[in-house]
Amino acid sequence: MTDARFENRLAVITPEGVRLELAIAGIGSRFAARLLDSLIQMAFIIALYFAVIAAAGGLFALGASRNGLETGALVLVAVIMVVVFITIFLYDLIFELAMGGQTPGKRAVGLRVVDASGAPARPASILVRNLVRIVDFLPLYYIVGFVTMLATQKTQRLGDLAAHTIVIRERKGDTRTHTQASAGLRTTVPPHVIETWDVSGVSAEELQLCRQFLARRFTLPFDVRYSLSVDVANRLATKVTGLPATCHPEMVIEGVVLAKELRA
Repeated sequence: MTDARFENRLAVITPEGVRLELAIAGIGSRFAARLLDSLIQMAFIIALYFAVIAAAGGLFALGASRNGLETGALVLVAVIMVVVFITIFLYDLIFELAMGGQTPGKRAVGLRVVDASGAPARPASILVRNLVRIVDFLPLYYIVGFVTMLATQKTQRLGDLAAHTIVIRERKGDTRTHTQASAGLRTTVPPHVIETWDVSGVSAEELQLCRQFLARRFTLPFDVRYSLSVDVANRLATKVTGLPATCHPEMVIEGVVLAKELRA
């Protein structure tokens, strides 16, 4: 199912002037991910049902007393209710917390929940968006959520609006052209921002590491890109003086490359 009609791109400009471009997931891809997750949930519940039937048959075969059978049945029903509740209402919350904004369905389709600013979604935001999921589900299988996604520019359901999150489409594999690869190397940091930076302590090897990251960043999954940028920026922070107190990691990397080029 194509969702080209609904998918758009979001350019996030950080306070430091770094431009991050994110592909907003369309309704079609989000529905596909939801369908896969629902099938997984259904398969688990069906397997649980047959497991309970088998357990009940085992109790009967062992010749348990009537009271024993009734007690066992009540325990099995209670277990089923708890597990079904967890499967239906906590499935997304548990997986999104454990998998960095993804569920098995989202990972299969290539989607991820992130903060509206482009940063990884915080646990509190994931909690809020999944609590509001109950309203999005109403009156039947995400009708409210579907209408909300149609009405919002960033394809957000009520849970996303409440948690200030968006769902993005991640790029997989390096299928870019040479022109696109060159675009990754271009810096967006204004020259005047780095005028006071002293980058003389940055080695040739570290500069090459910066260039390699910038060349690959648009092909990396969002969480990998963010994690790598933080690692590289932290390594550079001890070698560069004059950095602002709060500085986006990609701004640090771009700024170092630009400063080295301007002062070569």
